[in-house]
Amino acid sequence: MILKTMQDLPPSDSTKLALLHPTPEEKLVIWHSNGQVWRGKMDLPTYVRRETHLENQAFTRDGGITFWILVDTTRAPNERPILASCESLRKQALITKGNGQVTDIISHGIGSVFCNPDHRGRGYAQRMINELGIKLDNWQQKEGERASFTVLYSDIGKVCRLTQHWVFSHVDRFYRNFIRAWVGMPFRRAI
Repeated sequence: MILKTMQDLPPSDSTKLALLHPTPEEKLVIWHSNGQVWRGKMDLPTYVRRETHLENQAFTRDGGITFWILVDTTRAPNERPILASCESLRKQALITKGNGQVTDIISHGIGSVFCNPDHRGRGYAQRMINELGIKLDNWQQKEGERASFTVLYSDIGKVCRLTQHWVFSHVDRFYRNFIRAWVGMPFRRAI
């Protein structure tokens, strides 16, 4: 959707904003938008084909990947501006709790966080990540269970402003702990 002016965008704390799943058409909009920045030497059609291919692999099929968008709910799907977008990848993980017992769990890695350059500086990506952290607490978990941790992958390192409730590790990953599970990496506070 083309907006008349950037003033048509709601503020990031608006109750009209929600974290939803994109339609197939909106996924194409996301890939065309982030492809302008991330495609490298690929042309845009090749980049979009690659993204379509990647979402249909064994690891990503059947709920392995979930696409998320922050949008204004007063606008119809396929007509609403995508204020921010990201993906979460379901991953089996092992943790050990205080008693030393190893437990098999489901965790999520968050990546491909993107905000259209025209929408940056308004707090949309941070709003999306904060809401996503809450949603992933129960997303694809067994009945009554909560996520032990999630991982936010970032290639912009410690300066990432999205990490309000996340702990930074030395490998440019941010962990959100829900039950203070040990995940095998030293933690230090995000700046």
